[in-house]
Amino acid sequence: MNRRRFYTTLFLGLFVLYLPGLILALDDQLPPKLEKTQPIDGTLDVFPVLMIHAWLTDPATSSFESPSGVDLDSIQLWIDDQEISLTVQTIGDNRVWAHTSDVLELDENSWIFATFLAKDYAGNEMEPSVIRFRTTARPDQNPPSIDHLSPPDQSTGNEPLSLVSCWLRDEISGLDFDTILCKVNSEQVPFTYAVIEDGIQLFHLPQNPFEVDDWVAVEISVSDLSGNVALKSWTFKIQPSPPEPPDLFHPADGALLNYQLEAGRIRFIWNVAENTSFYRLRIKPRDGLITDIIDLSSGDCWVAGNLVGYNFLLSFERWYQFSCRDSLMWSIAVIDGYGGSLLSEFSEWSSVILAPPNAVVIRTPVNGTVFSSFDPCPLFTWDSFDDAESYLFGIAKFDSSSGLFQNMLTLYVESEVTSLRLPAISWKSLGPGQFIWAVIAKDIKGNYSDFMNYQFSRYAPIIISEPLTFD
Repeated sequence: MNRRRFYTTLFLGLFVLYLPGLILALDDQLPPKLEKTQPIDGTLDVFPVLMIHAWLTDPATSSFESPSGVDLDSIQLWIDDQEISLTVQTIGDNRVWAHTSDVLELDENSWIFATFLAKDYAGNEMEPSVIRFRTTARPDQNPPSIDHLSPPDQSTGNEPLSLVSCWLRDEISGLDFDTILCKVNSEQVPFTYAVIEDGIQLFHLPQNPFEVDDWVAVEISVSDLSGNVALKSWTFKIQPSPPEPPDLFHPADGALLNYQLEAGRIRFIWNVAENTSFYRLRIKPRDGLITDIIDLSSGDCWVAGNLVGYNFLLSFERWYQFSCRDSLMWSIAVIDGYGGSLLSEFSEWSSVILAPPNAVVIRTPVNGTVFSSFDPCPLFTWDSFDDAESYLFGIAKFDSSSGLFQNMLTLYVESEVTSLRLPAISWKSLGPGQFIWAVIAKDIKGNYSDFMNYQFSRYAPIIISEPLTFD
């Protein structure tokens, strides 16, 4: 088989199996690692009645690899040849939080050697990680801390459905979860919580809106495992009416962005109906969990009339990760300050498609161009790609019966060529329909780049079966 036929067959396979955001996955070859523990290795004067915590992650072999993740069932803790029962949960960003299921009562004034074992879903085993700490007989007399109050104490202008939250932490004995009480306006209310460093963040969302112009009183109490009690109370005022959520302006919903053209940033722009100063930006992959929550002030953004913009910078690795997840979603809300409460609802989610960053930048015809059957063939152009020895240029047509793009044309192009125009007969033979076109670079080692594609469509001429008549 000669080289030209080999390249044609390869490109046909790529288009038939085409999926948006196609990637070349690498095997996971690195084991999980222990990021941090509580107590910290080498700590002295640790209270002997405690819970042991550990945070683990599964690193990537390279910037192009999606790690397999820590196998939750494989995590073990051993102390003095005895396995200790653990409670394990994922906490996002490929991280896992593990802690002893029960409170441990360890020997006083003793060195404790705790060994963690784990592996990832690819079967890579972590080297046994040993933490040492020395217990003490000195009692814990410090109560837990309660801070990061939201809405802030004595704040005004809060929405009727304000989310009440605070941080509860105790670094020595640990929190006694059974003692947590949350009261709003002197009535005990239900709550949920999320894991944070050294503790939890407590949340209470009222079932019914608070009365406008009323002051709301919150009281939180909690004990640690040594019996020390903490109590915190604060008040906030409800605003008359919340502003409308911002109107998302740019990028357009479903827009396709290229890493090189955008210089590694996404320019988010939204329209506000009134003078507001603080915003909360949420970002997530489609059908995934929220990965970024960014609080912004007008000083963090640029403002032009009612338009507000923010440049969201992405590393090459993060852009690549989002490009593997079909699309990136974003939404905006108005808040009362950094870390504060929502003043408006979040806008509807809008999507942005990120092309793989290691792809040839294609230029014209731009994505979504429409041609009539009488239009001549356009000039297809792209940017030169570093270390490219040659390019594969291809056009595929959507087949409604199979739901796939079928290859229509594949051309081998020398590296010095960054544009081409099809002969008129080749352009005409494509017929009407929906098409995609793409360019793949190959280096001297035979490695192929990722690729992005642009869509274009050609519509058939209107045929009149009967002659027109005029009265």
